[in-house]
Amino acid sequence: MIFKSKLYFSIILLIIIVIIGVAGFMIVSNGFFVDVLDMTIITMATVGYGTLQELDQIERIFTIFLVTISIVFYAYSEIDLCRRTGCSIHGF
Repeated sequence: MIFKSKLYFSIILLIIIVIIGVAGFMIVSNGFFVDVLDMTIITMATVGYGTLQELDQIERIFTIFLVTISIVFYAYSEIDLCRRTGCSIHGF
């Protein structure tokens, strides 16, 4: 039961991060929904395809913020999954 609640929490957290990314890119870049959703997913996944246009300083700062929270989310999810399944993580 706890595993399901943690899984739901991770999914909700992922959705919140996507919403923050889309809203943030729409505010700082005045882009269209599909373009900023694409930019958000590419940024969160750290794929590195590049940008649709050159980013200004505020867009770069937001991108750094989004990458940081995405990495923290990924680390949290991986650590929690390993704890639930019994895999070994050194230092945790």
